[in-house]
Amino acid sequence: MSLLSDAQVTSMQTTQDTGLPGTAVIYQRSDTSDGMGGYTEEWIAAGTADARLQIMISRGDTEYVTGGQVTQVLDWWLTMPVDTTITAADRIRFGDRAFEVSYVNNDESWRTACRVECISMNEESARQLPAAAATPEVGNPYGLLLLFTYPS
Repeated sequence: MSLLSDAQVTSMQTTQDTGLPGTAVIYQRSDTSDGMGGYTEEWIAAGTADARLQIMISRGDTEYVTGGQVTQVLDWWLTMPVDTTITAADRIRFGDRAFEVSYVNNDESWRTACRVECISMNEESARQLPAAAATPEVGNPYGLLLLFTYPS
C-alpha cells in the first residue's frame, strides 16, 4: 500500500513547479570527426527548463591552490520540473553561470522535482557553452519551504 496517491504526488509536483523563477539551458556533448582520426568536442543546447538555483551548504574543505592562487569549488543544487531530461554527462547554463552536472536524482521514489547537483565551471570551460538569453533569479541558499496539505 502506497502512503501517497498518484494525485497527491502530482499535486506536489505542480506546487514545486511554481517555485522555479529562472530558466536553465541544458547542453549535451557532440563529438564531430576532425577528418584526421580525432574529434572535435562541441556543446549543443538540447533544451531549456524552468529552474531554481541554490548554493549547497559547504561539506568541508572546498579550497585548493591552482596556478599559485587559492581557488574555491562550489557545489550547487538546480531544481527543475520532474519530467526534465538531463544526465550527469550534461552541462547547464543558468544566466551568466555555467555548471557541470555531477548527479541527478533519477532513482528517487515520489520525485516532486528533478534535482541536479552541479559544480561551477571556470570561465575558460564556460566559454565552450553558447551564452544563454535567460536572466534567472538565484534562490534562497537554505531552500524553498513547501507545505503540502491533503483533505482527510
